[in-house]
Amino acid sequence: MEEVLNILDKYFKAQTNEALRRGDLFSCRQEAGETFNDFYLRVKKLAEAVDICKGGDKGCEETQLKQIILMGVSDQDLVQDLITITPTQSLDTVVQRCYAHEAARHTATAITSTEKSTRAASRYKKEKKEKRQQQWKSPTPSMAHKACINCGTHHAKDSCPAAHQMCTSCGRQGHRPRTVRCPATGATCDACGKMHHFKKHCRSTKPVGEAVKLQHNTKVAAPSTQTQQRSGAHRVSSLNRDPTETTPPVIIKVEHYKGIGVLNMLPDTGADTSIIGLDHLHSIGLKQDDLKPPPQEPTYAADGAPMQPAIGSVQVHLQLKGNRIAEWIDVHPSIPLPLLSYRACRELSIIPERFPHPIAQVTHARVRQGNQCIPSDTAFDNEDMPTGISTPCQDQQPPFTTRTTPAQAREYFLRTYKDVLTEWQPDEEECDRHQQQRDRATQSRYNSCARQLPILPVDQRVRIQDPVNKCWYRSGIVVAQPRPRHYDIRLPNGRVIKRNRIFLRPIPATEGEATAPAADTTTTLQDSPVPHRSPRLQQRRTSTTS
Repeated sequence: MEEVLNILDKYFKAQTNEALRRGDLFSCRQEAGETFNDFYLRVKKLAEAVDICKGGDKGCEETQLKQIILMGVSDQDLVQDLITITPTQSLDTVVQRCYAHEAARHTATAITSTEKSTRAASRYKKEKKEKRQQQWKSPTPSMAHKACINCGTHHAKDSCPAAHQMCTSCGRQGHRPRTVRCPATGATCDACGKMHHFKKHCRSTKPVGEAVKLQHNTKVAAPSTQTQQRSGAHRVSSLNRDPTETTPPVIIKVEHYKGIGVLNMLPDTGADTSIIGLDHLHSIGLKQDDLKPPPQEPTYAADGAPMQPAIGSVQVHLQLKGNRIAEWIDVHPSIPLPLLSYRACRELSIIPERFPHPIAQVTHARVRQGNQCIPSDTAFDNEDMPTGISTPCQDQQPPFTTRTTPAQAREYFLRTYKDVLTEWQPDEEECDRHQQQRDRATQSRYNSCARQLPILPVDQRVRIQDPVNKCWYRSGIVVAQPRPRHYDIRLPNGRVIKRNRIFLRPIPATEGEATAPAADTTTTLQDSPVPHRSPRLQQRRTSTTS
């Protein structure tokens, strides 16, 4: 009998592809809500249909099964535990560890679960609930034997109370939690380990982003004594605080006797000297042997605590854009970010020279250094300068009057504050070029969408539409076309106006005008021909006048 079973087993194995069976085995994963026992039985069943190791090597088979279990279990804590024991322990030890971990998790869930905890209920609410249950009608005989699978209660057809409700366990609509229709019934949450809900709709934990946001943007107000007796809830109100900002580092070019390097240094206006770490020293191409002896004076941190003595010092040249200075840098063993001293920040023009004074009180360098308040080349003409006006170095007010033109004001600011405004002043030719490009683009878009109307020749009689009431009661003669779609029209009173082609309509010439010479432009313009009327209306009009 055993031989017959073995023959049948080999026959059925040969009916399927070996590669497909191996793929099913190595891709086997524990499903949501599936116990480890069911998962392990499924793995063993798939392993029996596949020759994992040729020759029947038991050690190789155990290694492969341990790897499949490690990759297939869904509990991340169990995976971390198995990683440490899988290379050294046997298959039986790994399986027993999985069983023990699952049992411990179920025990912890049962201890911390709030489903079995008892709570004192109000007697009034309890009596009210019992009274309401007594008032409910008993279900009809047709539905007494079967409850609704969506809500779990008895009700009439097409009147399910859960038809438009959202399930709090799975997030789907049309059923209540822990019913037959809910896919989360029997599932285990990956976040808290409890049953009958998914991780996405877990109420025991919150996402990390929301927890951090709640911690920074909310405050908890202490409840009153009366509130503490009634409920243990806290009142939460928003602070609406703006996020803090830190000083961004600057990229400094470092030149030394061995070469050139680059450092991201943090401007620190409270630092007396520039400091870097040992890793930063190696990144710019220097070694510890290249350092000079450090200074003997002790260094202190921002809180006044003494810092560790420096390993050594090195003199380098720091360059930022167009500024280049010589600076001694101290090297400390544990510095996460290089710091730039106050003197280096000022000489590299990262901060103003009069820091920490407000920038609004800083005047031009030539004004501060010289005795004159305004250079001679920036002074206005005597006729434009007001009498007795104070200069910028006296009250910080520019010498402007009602007669000062914008060109004079622009020249004054460009010359007085040249170091600030020069790099921000755009090139006039470049601005004109960009404006011409925008004008051409606008004209091209207009021409592509505009309706093509016939060109009006010179001396053509036209009717002109009034832009206000949209009437065509005026007429004139075309005298010129300065640019496309624009015409100069002479009115009967001799006035010349400019109109677009869309506001002009040509008047057909009569027989008398067709034979008349074109040079006679002083004749009075004739009215338009009489509109056509039907013979019936003309006969009625003749009989009325007679």
